[in-house]
Amino acid sequence: APQALGLLNSELSVNVARQLAGLVLTSASAADEQIELLYQRTLSRRPTGEEIALVRQFLDQQRATLDSGASQEDALVLPLPE
Repeated sequence: APQALGLLNSELSVNVARQLAGLVLTSASAADEQIELLYQRTLSRRPTGEEIALVRQFLDQQRATLDSGASQEDALVLPLPE
């Protein structure tokens, strides 16, 4: 288990996640399109309606956290484009 945590928290994993986020953000402009692209790239399938709703809810929570003035480190979130 410590090895798995080390990999998840590694610089490599963070860089790959940032690259994936950049690809998604530059390839699709609408949130639903971004969610679908993310699912296709990571899971090789389309998201269900329920999954789309859950991801939207998560993104809304992250935006609210950032808008509240919490630092990115405190909130453990990455910045979202406007």
